[in-house]
Amino acid sequence: MTYKGKGTLSLKDSLFLNLTLSTNKYLIYASFTMFLCFIIFMLFMGDYTVSRQIGLSILIFLFIFSSFILNEAISLIKSVKKFPESIGHRVFIIDNEGLHITQPSNDETKFFSWNEVESLINRKNFWLLRLNNQQIKAIPHAAFKESEIQEINHFLVNKLESKTRF
Repeated sequence: MTYKGKGTLSLKDSLFLNLTLSTNKYLIYASFTMFLCFIIFMLFMGDYTVSRQIGLSILIFLFIFSSFILNEAISLIKSVKKFPESIGHRVFIIDNEGLHITQPSNDETKFFSWNEVESLINRKNFWLLRLNNQQIKAIPHAAFKESEIQEINHFLVNKLESKTRF
């Protein structure tokens, strides 16, 4: 079976995928922020009432945590500006050998065999193929015909299941 489709990965989609896939960072950010709130709480809020302590702790937590998230979003935007080829129009070919991603703007084709793919994450609008802990390839459903999406999903699941059996 060979499936060929053309699709665009927009900046919005790229940023959303990168932010949602880095949940481990968010857990670290939240833990660090709670630790900072605890220190501030212990050092400076001993004389306040309980309701005022809780309110100020929540405000401090939200401010620090949102600044971490904003910093993460800004660094992603900078990386997209530095590597603009990470977004844009692509041609996707899914076959028995692997995944071919061609970028028509520079005729560069990247090939990923099924042995390199560790797992498949099926989102609402994307298939996410995890190659390793650092690299994930997004394939938009919109790149293929509506009638092929279920067939491709079944094909991808079968390919990855057959790889793990051996």
